[in-house]
Amino acid sequence: MLDRPTDFRGLLETLDAGGVEFDQDLLRASLCGLLLFLATPAMAQVQVEAYLEKSRYLAGEPIVVVVDVLNVGDEPVGYETGQQDVSLTITGAQRRVPPNIFGCFSAMGSGGRYGGIAHPPLLAPGQRTSFRYLLKDYDLAPGDYRLSASGRPSVRWKYYPLHEPNRPPPPPRKHKEGDSVPGAHFERTFSFTVEAGTEDELMRAFAPLVMDADGADLARRYQARAAIIESAPAFLDSLIGRFAAESQGDWSAIEALGRLATGTSRMYLRALFRSGDVSRRQGIALALARVGHSDDAAFLADVLQDATVEERSRSYAALGLGRIGGDQSVGLLEGALSGAPAEIRSSIATALGNTRSRAAVPILISLSGNNPAHNDVCGALKTLTHRTWCDGSYGDPAAKQRRWQRWWTTNGSNATMFGPDNCPVPPEDVVPAPVVEPVTVAGMPLIASVHPAATAPNTIVSITGFFLGLEDTRLMRVLFVREHVEIVGAIDSTGRVISDAPDGGLQYMSVVVPKALTFGTWHVVIHAHGRTSVPVALEITAVPEVKLIRVLPERPHPAQLVSIATRAGAQVDDEVELTDARGTRWRLLAGVSSDDLLVALPDEIADGQATVRVVGTDHGVERLSAPLKFWVTSGPLPLKAFAVERMTPAAPGQWTDLAVDNEIEFEVGRADRIDVDFRQGNETFITQATEPDGVHVQVPVGLAPGVAWVRTRTWIEQTASEWSPRGRFRVLDRPK
Repeated sequence: MLDRPTDFRGLLETLDAGGVEFDQDLLRASLCGLLLFLATPAMAQVQVEAYLEKSRYLAGEPIVVVVDVLNVGDEPVGYETGQQDVSLTITGAQRRVPPNIFGCFSAMGSGGRYGGIAHPPLLAPGQRTSFRYLLKDYDLAPGDYRLSASGRPSVRWKYYPLHEPNRPPPPPRKHKEGDSVPGAHFERTFSFTVEAGTEDELMRAFAPLVMDADGADLARRYQARAAIIESAPAFLDSLIGRFAAESQGDWSAIEALGRLATGTSRMYLRALFRSGDVSRRQGIALALARVGHSDDAAFLADVLQDATVEERSRSYAALGLGRIGGDQSVGLLEGALSGAPAEIRSSIATALGNTRSRAAVPILISLSGNNPAHNDVCGALKTLTHRTWCDGSYGDPAAKQRRWQRWWTTNGSNATMFGPDNCPVPPEDVVPAPVVEPVTVAGMPLIASVHPAATAPNTIVSITGFFLGLEDTRLMRVLFVREHVEIVGAIDSTGRVISDAPDGGLQYMSVVVPKALTFGTWHVVIHAHGRTSVPVALEITAVPEVKLIRVLPERPHPAQLVSIATRAGAQVDDEVELTDARGTRWRLLAGVSSDDLLVALPDEIADGQATVRVVGTDHGVERLSAPLKFWVTSGPLPLKAFAVERMTPAAPGQWTDLAVDNEIEFEVGRADRIDVDFRQGNETFITQATEPDGVHVQVPVGLAPGVAWVRTRTWIEQTASEWSPRGRFRVLDRPK
């Protein structure tokens, strides 16, 4: 049995040793064909094979799954080596979990970073590429293990426009860029052994990675550094410290220094904090907070009280003092309360609840009241005492403080103090979230995708799937589930693809992510027809900076509805600030989706360059996106090429219609006249679009069967637009 489909050498050598005469090239080709036939599903575009580099590892040595992808189809596909789209799990082993510094009830957390390649390289038919997936978040002791690998390597349909003059355009695309690539999904299970080793043996195992980490090959360099950072052996703490100093956009080395928690690694983190930018400082403060070493208490207290440091780093410093715990930390946290802004006061309250110190209770009681820190104070008191102090009502804060203080004076000396590692057990009357087993029942709600996979509260996610219950949304619910909590999401809009298929056709909807969701992993569940879907994970992060990509159409008109594409999700109550060429400024309400904002331009907006940016609020502080410039014109514009490229083929003398979308319909509605220019060889025929709807076009009688090249221009009064680029139109030899 061959270990891998392309490993023919052993078989060839066996045949040769046995004296068998054969044509090696012919046999190799035959084996290729046979194995591809056996291993490749019908109509697959790619063939995937996965394997471990070896079967025995030293404890602490990085483990990598290699995934080979062979393009066995007839089209190229794009691929991205940096995307983590394959799941690696170890049966029966717990993943590494960072210490809980956020308390039992705090909503604060840390976000991740996501991205993709806009212009991936193409894998041509017959070509092969390999992906390397590093096992992460496990600290495996010696023993035997089974590793499950599943998912899709980062291959996707990608088409690039061809700019070749005097050449006919390529044939129509067979796939959309969002379609899945057949054959890409795989599932494999591997057995391997982890053995105990000495430090010298582990240093020898890491030696090749240390060399590659500073090598000239950028791919090997990235992979080597990632492996060193993930394993984080103590004897390489200085090297990881250098990686952290050199990397400006990645927190992984900083996190590794925190996991090491050696005196040297913590020294690197403190030094990097003083020289790092804002985003790196936040990662460093979080890493030191999770370490919770008493020797860092003075450093964290200085960060907490430094008004020149951004709020998130100061909040992490407070939580770090809570992680250290004890009466000394309580004193340092109390000393930082004076003049602290609301967000930091909330973090100080949470930190006080994590200290396990009786001295924290009177301070928390004094912080209670109708203020932004109210919920964090209640949660901190409950974390410390496992007693419910708040019932959700506000009332007179002074009266509550007196009542709580009386209880503490009477019972405080005997009360047991707890911490975030042993949070209160939910009461028995709290119904836990349902555990849904994957089932395949006709009509069972099925979530195909949730986009984006990571977002902030109060944004929009797009959910697609089957049997979602959109026929009557009164009878269905979208739930966001985490542990014992279920929160219902509001449906913003819905739609479906009409289909006679047994699955009823694809359905889709936009859902508002509830504001109450805390940071971390939640699961989206659809409940419809009395049935519940399999949960799909959704990562809830901090509110991202909204990045504007482009305005569509690129040259809009006054009063036109425009789409402002975004790279990060805007919140549903964000506004759009628009400034025109005269300097007139508007604040406009926008329709928000997971990928863009829709806004109608004012009727009186001036021609020329305009600027748009998104305005939102974060904890009461106004946040503005970077501005994006675009051009506004009240003059005529040609129709985009879509209008002629999607016309129904017709014979000379027959009628056809310009294709219309929202943008074209707006342009047609503005135009007094639309010229349509047909060209074959050196001959040109110009006709005009007519009613109904101003898009009815007669194919000129003088055209011959075959390809004609068509373009348009529009008129407003006596002013004509420029001609559009030509699009391809098929002229039939006889009427259909």
